[in-house]
Amino acid sequence: MPMVIRAWQNVDLEACTQIYGQCFPKPWTLQDFKTFYASKNICAYVALEEGELVGFIIAQTAGQQADIVTLAIHPSFRRKGIAKTLSIFLMDKLFKSKNETLFLEVAQSNIGAFSLYQSLGFTVCGKRQFYYDSHEINQENADVMSISFEKK
Repeated sequence: MPMVIRAWQNVDLEACTQIYGQCFPKPWTLQDFKTFYASKNICAYVALEEGELVGFIIAQTAGQQADIVTLAIHPSFRRKGIAKTLSIFLMDKLFKSKNETLFLEVAQSNIGAFSLYQSLGFTVCGKRQFYYDSHEINQENADVMSISFEKK
């Protein structure tokens, strides 16, 4: 059965919370995900493999810009192209609408994510000093990356 990408639904929030907790040192709570879900300016998609939610991407829109808030793939399903597929799907949806530029922040130590975004056409447009602050990532800087889209 091929991977399915669809808009997230309320029933996905618990699985998103669990996956996020396995991916990041400072996990978001179920309430955090409910808050995002209730927001009108959130654009989010999930990836399903044989009916199991294995990853998700969340973006926040503001005017003609959007920002990838997070992208998380279950550890057992990494290195299978799911992050790239979700990113391309999101980009396609955003740029068919009014969005002209997409931004994101990536930890400078996250070479895999940096390479993924670079392969999709993102370029570094700035830095955020001490953007990540946790027990595992002690005050790490982030690269700000962006991609702009030509409107036809």
